[in-house]
Amino acid sequence: MTARDFHDLLRQKTHVFVTTIMGDGSPHTTMTWVDTDGDHALINIPAATLKARNLSRDPRVSLAVADPRNPRHYFAARATVVATTDDHDMTHFDHLANKYLGTSFAALGGAVHERLVLTIRIDSLHEAS
Repeated sequence: MTARDFHDLLRQKTHVFVTTIMGDGSPHTTMTWVDTDGDHALINIPAATLKARNLSRDPRVSLAVADPRNPRHYFAARATVVATTDDHDMTHFDHLANKYLGTSFAALGGAVHERLVLTIRIDSLHEAS
């Protein structure tokens, strides 16, 4: 398997576990939706979160994602957030909602919050099965 296989997995309805680093050095892990541009992992987060505060201080993250067809096959990545983009019009978040829920976020009646798209460069990738 290769980095291409990792990005192919991110295109599926998989969930990724994202770990950021707290101010005291301890880990903070959450699960979220994920996508890829073919080179980077892309996640979308509310701007007013602990994860966002952690990343403003330290852009290093780890990612873990399992193949839904075979959960014993997974990838773990050490990575760095290389860009943070405002998702003012919710375009990226709607794309993710359609991918995971089959409908737009607006169609669900969700409230609009300030959101950020994180572009994540994979620095090292480990695969296990």
